[in-house]
Amino acid sequence: MNDDEEALLWWIVFAIVAAVLWWPRYDLEIARNPGPAGYEIVEYDFMLLGNCIEAAARWHAYDWSCLEKTVWREIFNEYSRYNQRTR
Repeated sequence: MNDDEEALLWWIVFAIVAAVLWWPRYDLEIARNPGPAGYEIVEYDFMLLGNCIEAAARWHAYDWSCLEKTVWREIFNEYSRYNQRTR
């Protein structure tokens, strides 16, 4: 293996690790009834936001939200695993 191939291999490994750590996943939170107490997370780990939105339509919920999370945030954030901007 020459130096160029080895460098390419390291870039590929880095890209895979970065994608795993920082690619957002989504959990579907729905409310079956009006009011703040009726929310629950019913489906987990959607890789694409569009898939989470499609699942929300299938639940026919009163209200719903796709909560964004990343592996990096789950490891190092003690407060919440979800992105607070979208909460």
